[in-house]
Amino acid sequence: MKSLLLKTLFLSVIFFQAQLSAKDKFDIKNKPNEQLIKQLQSVNSAKRIIVVRGALIQNASQLDQILAIRSPLDQLSDESKQRFVDRLVFGKKSLGSFYYGDLERELSPLQIYKILSLFGYQDFTSKFTTVKSVSTADALIMSSVFTISDSDQDGFLLGYLCQSAGTCMKNNRYACTSNC
Repeated sequence: MKSLLLKTLFLSVIFFQAQLSAKDKFDIKNKPNEQLIKQLQSVNSAKRIIVVRGALIQNASQLDQILAIRSPLDQLSDESKQRFVDRLVFGKKSLGSFYYGDLERELSPLQIYKILSLFGYQDFTSKFTTVKSVSTADALIMSSVFTISDSDQDGFLLGYLCQSAGTCMKNNRYACTSNC
């Protein structure tokens, strides 16, 4: 499955790079910056879709399979792991929202990144600003290299819970995704 995901991601990146590198598609002299930005955002959105759709956990059944084996979720204390799992909300296609209070309190950025990668949301680790970097990897994850700009969040909202399909309600320590 990982091999197929990597091939798909690789081919998609090549496809989008080819589109952007074509002279008539990406000519800085002939296009205003707004159009260039829209093209880049389109590529970022496509990458997000591929990453989320290729995630190991997209529904409760897949979550149960991961919970039966050793996983990054085991880095949480037993109580926090149970709270995290109990508060997961899945949308039609993948994760709709999750409680992140224990992630911030107990884990490093790298550990949070590993957990969120199970769901395809690792790129949003840098949004959790109260975690402390303790390693070079942590600092890199929290740096601008991994930061998603506010305009590229694709509906990832901190402080919101997926209340019902398509409805994110204000709720501290939750993150609501575009799959709500």
